[in-house]
Amino acid sequence: MSAYSLEFGKKLVISARKIIENYLRAKTVQPPPEFQTLDDQEVGGIFTTLRIYNPPHHDLRGCIGRVSDGSRKLRLKKSLLESAVDSAVNDPRFPPVTLDEMDQIIVEVSLLTVPERIVVTSPAELPKKVKIGVHGLIAQYGYRRGLLLPQVPVEQHWDVETFLSYTCLKAGLPAKSWKTGDVIFYRFSGKVWTEVTPRGEVEEVQLTSA
Repeated sequence: MSAYSLEFGKKLVISARKIIENYLRAKTVQPPPEFQTLDDQEVGGIFTTLRIYNPPHHDLRGCIGRVSDGSRKLRLKKSLLESAVDSAVNDPRFPPVTLDEMDQIIVEVSLLTVPERIVVTSPAELPKKVKIGVHGLIAQYGYRRGLLLPQVPVEQHWDVETFLSYTCLKAGLPAKSWKTGDVIFYRFSGKVWTEVTPRGEVEEVQLTSA
């Protein structure tokens, strides 16, 4: 995903913030000027993440996105509109964000590739197929499905096995379910851009391998 520039990432983040704030003011989706200049390309997925600005750690306040099911890609603009609003008011883990809160929130946008199934002959091979700082994961077992973005294991200082375990937990499964061979895993990569401070400069998040 190296083709995406910092300027492109800035437009995504600025658009997401303004979409949210417009919605919180008027309860309608009003795309801002920056949004109109985006190329409505196909993407594998997009997530908007909101964090409470509290250096050095920023507590999660909302995170919802859209990800391709593999059969088709998503349209960038529609997915960004939906994920921005949903992250603010439809994340079931948190109460809806208020407009006043946005003064203390930093906005982050993750652009993802289409998830690819990780094919292994035994569960013991799974850790070799996942690279911290490169891959995000989806764990699926029947109707249960959990997703963790590529930046999560970097932020939490997890190794690969811990990453696999927490992805299982996100799917509502026991942590060590990845060892049974019954859970299907998908991996994807991404680019992440975030505000440094609320309404401040936007930078690309540098994901580094453990």
